[in-house]
This record gives sequence, C-alpha cells and structure tokens, in this order.
Amino acid sequence: MRTLWLLLVVMVLGCSCGAEQPECASSEMIIGVQAQPAVASVVSSFIVTATRDGREVARRTIEPTPTTSLFPFEFPVAPDGSSALSVRVEAFERTLTTSGSFTSTSVITRLATAPAACGERKLMRMQLEANCVTFGSLGDAGPSCTAPQTCSAGRCIDSTLLAGDLETYRADWAESSSDACSTPTGGEPQIIVGTGQTDFAPLTAGQTLAAEPGPQGGHHLWIAVRTKQLKQAGATITLTARQPDTEVVVPNTSFVFSLFPDEGGYCKIYGLRYQLDNASTPVSAFLGKPLDVTVEVRDTLGRFAKTTTRIQVASALAGSQ
Repeated sequence: MRTLWLLLVVMVLGCSCGAEQPECASSEMIIGVQAQPAVASVVSSFIVTATRDGREVARRTIEPTPTTSLFPFEFPVAPDGSSALSVRVEAFERTLTTSGSFTSTSVITRLATAPAACGERKLMRMQLEANCVTFGSLGDAGPSCTAPQTCSAGRCIDSTLLAGDLETYRADWAESSSDACSTPTGGEPQIIVGTGQTDFAPLTAGQTLAAEPGPQGGHHLWIAVRTKQLKQAGATITLTARQPDTEVVVPNTSFVFSLFPDEGGYCKIYGLRYQLDNASTPVSAFLGKPLDVTVEVRDTLGRFAKTTTRIQVASALAGSQ
C-alpha cells in the first residue's frame, strides 16, 4: 500500500495536468546591410540570398534608384520554426570595358549563419568593409576566405553567429551600430591630441615639436589623434592653429580617414601632415614660438569632439644643424 501511494504521488508531481506552456514563436529576422564609405562609393548593386538547410527561401537584387541609395538596406525574412538562417551578400562594381560596354564585377562577399530565435524581431548585421574587398578599383586588400568562413576586419573568421550576436531590431539600427571604435552605450566622444608619423605618441602641453620640410614644399608638423566613441570609418579630422601672441593663423587642413583600433578601448590616427607655412606666411614666423593647435574629429553620424593643445614650435627645423 505504501508503495502504491508513493507511485501515485510521483505520477501527480510529474503530470502537467493543465494547459501546456506555450512555445516561444519564431521571430522574423531583419537582414541589415551596411557598407563603409569607401565600399559604398564603388558598389553599384548587391544580391542578398537567404537559405535554410540548403534551401533558398529568399533572394533579392538591390540597385539604387534616383531617390534612394543602396545603404543601409533592410531585408526581412519570415520565421521558419527552428531552422538556422544562412545569408550571403555579394556586392558588385560596375566598370567600363575596353570595348566601351559596362560589366559588373564581384568585389566583396559577406556570409553569416544565425540560429533561429524567438520573441521580438532580430537584426542580423551584414557589414561590407573596405579591407575585405577582393577585387575592383579599391584593390585586393581583403583575404580570399573559403565558406563557411567570411572576411571581417581584414581577416577570415567563422561566419556562424551565436544567439547573443543577434540584436533586437530597432528602427535606428543603422545609426546605433557598434564598431571597433564606438558602441551605442559607450558615452560621449573623446579625443586626445598626440604626435607621430608612424604611430600615436602622447603629447604634453607645451611640448616642443620640430617642423620639417615636406616632399612637395612647405614645412609641417606631424599630428596624431586618439579617439573614443567616434565611428571607425570615414572620420573627418580638421586641424586649425594660431599663435597666441601674434595671432598668426595656420590655414585649416582636413583629412578623411578610417581609424585604427588602439589599446584601452581607444582608436587612433597618425601621420597627419599639418603644413604651417604658405605663400603669405613663411615658416620662420612659427619657429621658436608657441602654437595653439585645435583638433576636431567628426564621424559619419555627426558626432564630434574638439580640443586645443598648446605646443612649442622648435627654433630650428628638423634635421638642421
């Protein structure tokens, strides 16, 4: 009797004896295609292909129209149970042949495979990067990756994504994207002024820098910048300067570069050649005098940081005896 009673207790505890818990419904996947400025400037079209278990479920060729650009682009894919979703984005450059006709050349391919997800709509980012281009007018800087590997940040990586790699879809996903130099929740933009032709070196207030002759005339200082929370691709760096005593002004100089990841969560750019003299102001007007150098870095989202550092220009040119 005791054994029978225990058996009944186990059966009751193990029985759901009520409505089954609802399963989490599969979520729609939004494929978000982005391109760094250098890539966007040459790509004339791209093809998005989505497959599940080797079966094509969606395919679309994207070309610009008179009123819309190619990037960023959203491509929704309907949920399908528990099947993983594999996506291929292949971008093409339209080039003129020697015969006078146009042809489309494949310049970059990005792959990703994401697990099925449930709940809110998910975003799968597909970023086309300049250092992954394998052919075309941008050169062949990117490696040739064999599927299931794909190129990211100039190297071949596994294209398989984890559930944690998928973001909850937001309408402003293209503006809130993370990269190697910024994240949506990383705080306010920061910049630190430095110096260096081949790398960033910290610059202290009042530090002496020697101007040196340029390859095409003029004399310049080497400026470098360390940044945080500014987008990596297509940053605009603007340099201005004036002497605090004489009010002599150095003309503005602007550069557009992509930033390099650096230690401590920072990014950097170096080798900025800032010419001091021009037709109306000789280099001698700057030698041995202080100079307030202002650096502004503005990213493609319009975020910016600006700071001014006082340096001392050496009394003699670099390399002079």
